[in-house]
Parts: sequence; structure tokens; C-alpha cells
Amino acid sequence: TRATRRFQLDKSVATLTITDTFTLAKAGALETALITEIQPVHQANAVLLPLQNLILKVTPAENTLIKEIQTHPFTSHDATPAKIFRLVLVPRKLTTDCTLSYTIALA
Repeated sequence: TRATRRFQLDKSVATLTITDTFTLAKAGALETALITEIQPVHQANAVLLPLQNLILKVTPAENTLIKEIQTHPFTSHDATPAKIFRLVLVPRKLTTDCTLSYTIALA
């Protein structure tokens, strides 16, 4: 089993693409996640993360699906109860060689 994560920052268009590539001994359950304290807004094939002065858009690549958005309790650094959100991404087709990828951009 092998896993590789690649980050591609394109400053000219203000995007960050994260790509996880897996080589598995056998096909099985596989996911990656983006964790945020910002309440996400799920759209058709993207998730918006509204900040104070801007909105970030998380868009899965063609080979990746947003499976779900989970909400989890969290205790902040100052011991205040809070929530975090976990965007779960899965491959469209699970094989022994698969890739999960998503791009974060200004909306």
C-alpha cells in the first residue's frame, strides 16, 4: 500500500489543488477529508466556506465525489465548546490505483 499527497498552488488564479494518489493491495473503503471550523454550504458539486470578507469554494475533481459533510463536537484551545465540519471525499470508482483530488479557490 502506498499513499502520496501533492499540493499545487497556482498564485496567478488563486487556487490550491490537493491530490491524493493511492496504490492499494486490494480495493476497499477509501476517503480523504477536509476539516474546517467554518459552516460549509453544500452546492451541487462543490462546497462553499464563507469567511468574513470572502468565500472559498471547494470543488472535487472529476474522479472525486463529496460523500457527506459531518458535524463533530470540538473543544477549542480556550476550552470553549464548538463544532467542526468534516468534508468527506471519496473516489468515484474504487480500484487498487485511485486518486482523490479537490481544488480550493476564491468564489
